[in-house]
Amino acid sequence: MIVTIGFDERLPLRALMRHGVLDGDVIALVYSKTGGEFEVRKVEAAIESLKDVVSKIGGGVVVEEVTVSGSDFYGDVKEVIKWLKKAVKMHSVREVKALLVGGMRFTIHSVLLAVMLFSFYTSTPSMVYTMREDGASEAAISHNYLVPPKISDRESSIIRLIGRRAVNRADFVKYVSETQGISISMVYKVIDELEKKGVVHVENNEVKLTLLGELMYEALG
Repeated sequence: MIVTIGFDERLPLRALMRHGVLDGDVIALVYSKTGGEFEVRKVEAAIESLKDVVSKIGGGVVVEEVTVSGSDFYGDVKEVIKWLKKAVKMHSVREVKALLVGGMRFTIHSVLLAVMLFSFYTSTPSMVYTMREDGASEAAISHNYLVPPKISDRESSIIRLIGRRAVNRADFVKYVSETQGISISMVYKVIDELEKKGVVHVENNEVKLTLLGELMYEALG
């Protein structure tokens, strides 16, 4: 897990407790010590408080600190990627969870970009989580959403035609073939490709967009 933290440990701690911390987990606390002596002491106190709570969970949890500049955006992205590479090598990390709930927006965005790039180029599954300031609501973002799959013009047309509703696959295939001048076999192939990319879900001869597909549909206009 990658956890961004700033002056206050309460929201990062709430996120950790919500997701659960187990023996064998590796937690990276990402923070910057920008500002004056007072601000630095607040960050250090928040880190120690969070580490103290986590230490009581069990001895198998590894907590590491990743200090970033808070001023050199791309340099900070590099630092987080370096830690991710080390975690995979030293701790056999197979999945990344980024809890982007505390700290500076500058740091949160640098971690987001780092996780996005790392997942894309290493094919390491990742989830990014963000939370309301009062902790009442959380949003989860898959790495598939961070780097959505490339789609062809034909695939984008199918997404638009499906839209916000579920469609009968056989009827839909026939309709697309007749109106778009595409062979029936080709329409089935396009639907299969979209299913592999996580854009549509097919079940009981019904086709509908996944959440990722719905977001892509909105973006396509």
